[in-house]
Amino acid sequence: MQSAPGMSSSDRIREEALKLFVQNGYEGASIEDIARQVGIRKASIYSHFKNKEDLYIQIFENAVKWDKEYFESLTQSFEKEDTKQKLKTILQQYCHIYTDEASVDRIRFVNRAMIYPPDFLRDKLQSIFASYETQFNQFFLLIIEEGQKKKILCSTPSQDILSFFYCIVDGLFVESFYYPSDIYEKRFDAIWSCFWRAIQK
Repeated sequence: MQSAPGMSSSDRIREEALKLFVQNGYEGASIEDIARQVGIRKASIYSHFKNKEDLYIQIFENAVKWDKEYFESLTQSFEKEDTKQKLKTILQQYCHIYTDEASVDRIRFVNRAMIYPPDFLRDKLQSIFASYETQFNQFFLLIIEEGQKKKILCSTPSQDILSFFYCIVDGLFVESFYYPSDIYEKRFDAIWSCFWRAIQK
C-alpha cells in the first residue's frame, strides 16, 4: 500500500512503522528499519517522535481512534434498522475489516499489541484500549437492552450477550487467516445464524 499523496512526514513514518510492527512486533522493528522503509535518515524520525515507544503508542492510539470513528459512522447509518439488522451489520463490518486491505493492518496491529505487548507497555496499552472498549460496550448494550424491552431478544443478561459477541468477533479474526474469502463468508453466515438463534426470544 503506497503512501497517499500529500501525506505528512510524520504520517508516512507512522504508516510504514505500522506495517513493520505488524510483521515483526515491537522488538523486531528497529528505528533504522523504519527509516529505511520511509526513505529517510534515522535522525529524521526523532524530529517527529521522541523514541520508538512514543511512535508505537501514537500508532496504537490512532488505530483505536480509527476503529472508534468507523463504528460511530456505522451507528449513524443504521439508526432506523431493527435490532436483528443492527447486530448483523456490526458483525458483517467486523468480517469486512478483517479482510479489507485498507484497514486490516490497523486491526492486526491492535490485536498483536494486545496479545503480545512489550512488557513495559502492557498497562498503558490496556488502559488506552479499555477506554475505547467502554464506549463501544455502552453502544452495544443499548442495542441489546432495546431488543430485550421489545421482546425480540432473550432475557440473558446483556453483559453475557456482550461476552458472547466478543468471542465471536475474536473467532472471526482468527478465521480470517485460515480460509479464503468465499469459505470465510460462508462460515460468517453460519456463525451469525447460530448467534441470532441463541439470543433471540
